[in-house]
Amino acid sequence: MASINDTVRRWKTETAYFAASNSYKGFYSYFEQIFRNDGIDHLYIIKGGPGTGKSSLMRYIAERCESVGGEIEYYYCSSDQSSLDGIIVRLARACIAVIDGTAPHALEPALPGVREEIVDLGQFWRSEALYRAEVGERVEALCREKGRLFNEAVCYLAAYERVVAAKHSELSPRDGRLHFRAREILSELGVKKNGRALPSLIDSVGVHGRLRLSTFERLAVECYRIPVLHGIGFDLLCAICEAARSGGLEMRISFDPIIPTRINAILFEGDGICLYVDEGHINSPKDVKDIDVTLHCRFNHDRVKELETVGAQLYGLALEKLGTIAGKHAELEQIYIDAMDFESVNTFREHLCDRILSAFA
Repeated sequence: MASINDTVRRWKTETAYFAASNSYKGFYSYFEQIFRNDGIDHLYIIKGGPGTGKSSLMRYIAERCESVGGEIEYYYCSSDQSSLDGIIVRLARACIAVIDGTAPHALEPALPGVREEIVDLGQFWRSEALYRAEVGERVEALCREKGRLFNEAVCYLAAYERVVAAKHSELSPRDGRLHFRAREILSELGVKKNGRALPSLIDSVGVHGRLRLSTFERLAVECYRIPVLHGIGFDLLCAICEAARSGGLEMRISFDPIIPTRINAILFEGDGICLYVDEGHINSPKDVKDIDVTLHCRFNHDRVKELETVGAQLYGLALEKLGTIAGKHAELEQIYIDAMDFESVNTFREHLCDRILSAFA
């Protein structure tokens, strides 16, 4: 199992994203849009409990495919950011995806065997090690405790969202100025390439805190920073996204992990341009240009400051609850690790990789 420090080091060179988020509504998934689109020729859905080796299997498949020239996109878990939720592999004859198909992002094959198939790691449990009453009771208790902590975190995030909405209502209406400025920015940047819009999250709030990927900045030639301005920056970036959608422009969209209606970054990959809202926790690997946002908004500064203070407290409490889940999850994983026949798993993954490469490489 990779540590979060090892994972963060990987992110410096990988094309990495998140495929879901822990939002104020609870778990929020983009799996259908990302892994069940026309660009995916074949989908492998891995089943099995925590600690059964799903993430390790995906990592192994990615490395084998990369060794024969495959291009890999890594999709990390939004809760335990050190773990993989999926990969997309572009090989010579097809584009395949391999995903964790267990709850909370459970998926079943729509065209079994034709375009999608189940990979069952549960078959390698030594069931006699899990049948014992004390083991079952401990598993049940850990699952219950994880659920309780997550629900408490979501309650804090829901209150945080209400505070953000209250703060937003304090800002004076901007009429059409925002959308005019959005179209103006797209014109100034010279974005032209047409294509699909894909959700590709680069931000997460999970058991390791708030973590952000630098994938957009690394893939871009030019990076532009939009000041947050008490949330107005998100409104501007959403307006830019709307204008780009109406023009059929190709882009990757990163949604705010807590409030999915907000967009916090856009990558116009074909044009090599990245825009993001600067929330103060971003260290870009490249030189960044600032977007001028002079919208002359009028608002009660004291009231907005008060709401931001309350919001920060709620946000901190949510992170604290999510952080306490890590220990519970590690203990749950260890129970299943101790009950797994990993020698058979290793033999199985070799055969699976050989089958994938013979079919699609």
